[in-house]
Amino acid sequence: MKQQPTPTGYPTLGEQGRKTIHRWMHQRGETIAGHKLWSDEEIQIIRSLYPDYVKIESALQTRTLIAIKHKCRAIGLGRRIHLWSAGEIAKLRRLFPSASKEKLMAEFSFTTWQNIRSTAYRHGFRQKRRPYPKAANPLMNAVLERCMVIGWSMADLDGECGFDKYFRGRNWTHRTSNSAAVFKAIEVLGGRVSVIWDQ
Repeated sequence: MKQQPTPTGYPTLGEQGRKTIHRWMHQRGETIAGHKLWSDEEIQIIRSLYPDYVKIESALQTRTLIAIKHKCRAIGLGRRIHLWSAGEIAKLRRLFPSASKEKLMAEFSFTTWQNIRSTAYRHGFRQKRRPYPKAANPLMNAVLERCMVIGWSMADLDGECGFDKYFRGRNWTHRTSNSAAVFKAIEVLGGRVSVIWDQ
C-alpha cells in the first residue's frame, strides 16, 4: 500500500488505505480503538427518541451518554442556534407584553419557550401583569389592587410578610381567608384598617 506525503511531512494512507480500514472495521464490527460500530437499528432508535436522552440511554444500554450525544451531533441532531432577525425581534416586541404562551410559541415555532422568554428579557421586553382574581374578602381585594399599582407579585408579598406560600397559593380566594394574613399584608403595604360606626 503506497503512502502519500502530506504538507506536514507525515504520510497518509490514501483513499485505498481508508477503504481497507473501513472494510476491516465493518468485518469486525468495531473501530480500530475497539469500540462497537453503530448499527442502523441503533441510529433509528436515536432518531425516534431524540431529544429524550433518558429514553435513548435506556434503550441503548451498551452505549454511554457521552457516546449517544456525540452520535446525535454526528447524524445532524445536534442543537441548532437560531439567530433572531430584526423583523423577528420587532414582532416579539409587539407580541410579548400581552400574548399568551401558546400564542408566542405558535408565532415563533422555530424555537423553544425558554429561548423566546430569554430573548425577550434580554431586549428588555416584559409581559403585562394580569389582574388577580377577585377575592371574597374586600380587604384582600384592596391588597391585590395595591400590589398591582406598585408591581408586587404574590411571591413578593409572601416574602415581605414572612409567609411561605400563603399568597402564592391563592388561599385568599376562599371565602374563609386568613384575616391575620390579610391584616399583615395591609401593614406591610403601608396601609391601615379603621372602623367607622354608624351613629
